[in-house]
Amino acid sequence: MKSEGNVAFDLNRLSTMKKTTVVGSLLAVLIVAMPMVAHAGLGDTISGPEQAQAQGQTLYRSQRGFAVYEGTQPLYEVTVHQYVANASGKVFAVDWSGPRMPDLKSLLGGYFDAYQAARSNGPKRGLHSLAIETPDLVMYANGPNGNVQGRAWAPALVPANIDAETVVGGR
Repeated sequence: MKSEGNVAFDLNRLSTMKKTTVVGSLLAVLIVAMPMVAHAGLGDTISGPEQAQAQGQTLYRSQRGFAVYEGTQPLYEVTVHQYVANASGKVFAVDWSGPRMPDLKSLLGGYFDAYQAARSNGPKRGLHSLAIETPDLVMYANGPNGNVQGRAWAPALVPANIDAETVVGGR
């Protein structure tokens, strides 16, 4: 197929192998270009339901002193809950569940470095579990691939009337 001044492409003239390569390349570009749902990370601020909705999240539940927003990380097929203090608007905790670990860098936000430091210092771990307990970050994750669950919070951000150990992940 030829056209003047334009580059045209005739898939019918390509061999099966070349078609597979072209289609695979196009899919790879689409997947990489697919927008991920933006999440405020641990310690970031969510100004209210409007901002959460703009980030693809919905109000999951609201309790005295905090709200819980639910969203997903589509690329990881993970459901994420963000616990936001009503007074400050800060994300003080997160939890997740899905077939694999989420993108922890975006989920933990500014606390990702504390996570990496704790991991390098040898956190408590079992075959399918991880426990980090530092003054800056508390995080528990467990489950084999296919059924991963976890929760994390920044103790300094947890509102005074909330017991994060009980509330976070306790749907």
